[in-house]
Amino acid sequence: MKTRGEAQSWWIAILSAKERDKMKGDNKYHLKKLFEQFKIPEQEALSELQSSKYTKDDCLNDTSIRAWTMEMVRNCRAYRMTDPMQHMTHVLQALDPTFRLYIVAPTENVMLDDYVNEDDAEDDAEEDGN
Repeated sequence: MKTRGEAQSWWIAILSAKERDKMKGDNKYHLKKLFEQFKIPEQEALSELQSSKYTKDDCLNDTSIRAWTMEMVRNCRAYRMTDPMQHMTHVLQALDPTFRLYIVAPTENVMLDDYVNEDDAEDDAEEDGN
């Protein structure tokens, strides 16, 4: 199993060899343990959804819109929002109003990956001066 950062520390320092062996042999158990360890509490996710914004300053400071978007999606999922349309709507609403002009409103025909890639393409276009 490949892990990084906090997950790697958890894997090596916290889990017993017996638990690691069990996780290697049982994917459902493995995922359950991962979610138990790293799941964002619902109230924390809601707070982040309500307060997180992608601003002009974020853009000027080279904050990745893709990373920010994925963090928004992670908080949506932690708050038990399962519909990708909800995820895309939250992302759009949390963008600075100036940026919303350049992003197409989400539709049922657009997959979340396409939406994130569109966000990323707009980010790349800004870097190219277009």
